[in-house]
Amino acid sequence: LVTAPGDLSWRMQWSHGSWWDDFHNWWDEFHGQGRFPNVESTPSEDKQTDYASLAAHVSLAPGESKDVTFVLAWHFPNTENYWTREKEYHNQPLRNEYGSKWASAWEPAAYTLKNLASLRARSAAYRDSLHSSTLPAAVIDAVSSQASIARTNTVMVLAGKRTMAFEGCNDDAGCCAMNCTHVYNYEQSLAHLYPDLERSMRETDFLVNMRPDGSMGFRTSAPPRPGGMVAWPAADGQMGCVMKVYREWQLTGDDAWLRMLWPNVKRALEFAWLKWDANRDGVMEGEQHNTYDIEFYGPNSMMGTLYLGALRAAARMARHLGDAGSASQYEALSEEGGKRLDQALWNGEYYVQKVDQKQLKADRYQYGEGCLSDQLLGQWFAEVVDLGKVLPHDHIRATLRSIMKYNFQEDFSDFPNVQRLYAMNDEKGLLLCSWPRDKRPALPFPYSDEVWTGIEYQVAAHLIYEGFVKEGLAVTQAVRDRYDGARRNPWDELECGHHYARAMSSWSLLTALSGYAYSAPKKELRFQPRINQANFRALYTTGSAWGRYSQALTKEKLDAEIQVQEGSLELAVVKLPAPSSQVKLASKSRATVKVAGGEATITFAAPVKLGPGQKLSLTLA
Repeated sequence: LVTAPGDLSWRMQWSHGSWWDDFHNWWDEFHGQGRFPNVESTPSEDKQTDYASLAAHVSLAPGESKDVTFVLAWHFPNTENYWTREKEYHNQPLRNEYGSKWASAWEPAAYTLKNLASLRARSAAYRDSLHSSTLPAAVIDAVSSQASIARTNTVMVLAGKRTMAFEGCNDDAGCCAMNCTHVYNYEQSLAHLYPDLERSMRETDFLVNMRPDGSMGFRTSAPPRPGGMVAWPAADGQMGCVMKVYREWQLTGDDAWLRMLWPNVKRALEFAWLKWDANRDGVMEGEQHNTYDIEFYGPNSMMGTLYLGALRAAARMARHLGDAGSASQYEALSEEGGKRLDQALWNGEYYVQKVDQKQLKADRYQYGEGCLSDQLLGQWFAEVVDLGKVLPHDHIRATLRSIMKYNFQEDFSDFPNVQRLYAMNDEKGLLLCSWPRDKRPALPFPYSDEVWTGIEYQVAAHLIYEGFVKEGLAVTQAVRDRYDGARRNPWDELECGHHYARAMSSWSLLTALSGYAYSAPKKELRFQPRINQANFRALYTTGSAWGRYSQALTKEKLDAEIQVQEGSLELAVVKLPAPSSQVKLASKSRATVKVAGGEATITFAAPVKLGPGQKLSLTLA
């Protein structure tokens, strides 16, 4: 489909022949006549492909230019389950969502051409809102480039808007099917940009993959079937799923959706009391399968903080739904578990693993006294969804400093690694683990000497959340330097395959630097920028809207603006930086202002409703 300021010519089918006959005939025809004969053709034979040609003819005077727009469209309504060996599922057709919407390639092409101006304008508005922000270039690059993973073959959307996703892509197939719960613990881009697609993953997690005993298959079958695809549960994946339900509810405020999932959310959380925390002391001691494709035996803060975060998230959801008994139980266990975990694992610099030798089947694949980059994974997630601290704050900060000190490599020229190489020579990067006290196991857990961008972004964002902005940006810059377009593809960060989903943790860099937090149930939005406070701009998203936040801050005054580009936003409370301990609202909105800890809480007499193109301007003086 094409629009051009001139006439068109075409050939729907090339002639066939041996050797280069078809191309010879094509060239002779076009070269001799300067156009194609506009010959129609019969459809190509089944499972055969024909070439077609389309030309737009324009005349140009000296210095003149004209635009020609071509629209390329395709229509593959079905995909096939090529990745499973089970006979009843192998090569079974799966209907794509767009296959249910369009009858052929012609309809989306016509729609695109008809709506090209608005589609382009909307895309440009998103691009401009992100790229005109006052965030560092490396952060904008990381956030924008890795959001593209959602549009690669890593992610599929089947009929009924059911999201099915690999971990990444091999050269000719998806890698590691489907919806792996522990890998998608890190992903934040899809959740914030397309919350309806993310919610469908939670529905699969809790309405399909749950088993009678409360365990959850951490991989999904296609088509989905009860219990999922993998026989055993993953401790990090299952606890992370509880936190992800909380995130989706906070972004959308959909109480009916939460009530639908809640019984199985409780079962998933309390399964920990059968498998991982049998004595219910708030600390996981049992066999814990995890994202490193092995089991950890004994208490460790990576699984432990996810468990504590899940308990805290579940407590808030339970209390909102009127399940006060469960809420109190979860709150008490999270509080007690945090104290016990800290007492058991804190070594004065960071948290270690207390390996349970009784459970250990072979003396291998643990990290013991090592400094694990993922050791505060649950605390990072708690920051993203605004759940507070699950461990002592001073120990959290000291741990992050230790991770940066021991795991961030300025040069890999002399670093021995028999595992996969994602950083080398003069490049910088964050190791998954180090052993600064010389107690490295003979056979540590797989991947320990590797560098994964998804973990780097996670740690970088957590550093920023704790005020270590310089350090967080250094880690981010190291990734972008490795994926600079010369050394590696900026839109293809590797782990197990291309376009690896874990790299979508980069979105948390945006939320961390913006100091963003949003609660749809409370109609509450917060910004507390950690960089360029005097003149700050950044994109934001909620479950129902997206737009731009900007502020100008001095010692005497804050001018802030919340603009909605698309969607709708209802706000009862806005939390912003306070220029001083005593301020008043100079804006026209009827509201009260309270200041505590450098933050001004503005509570409106009636919720403020914003639609596309509208903005809320606030001045604190």
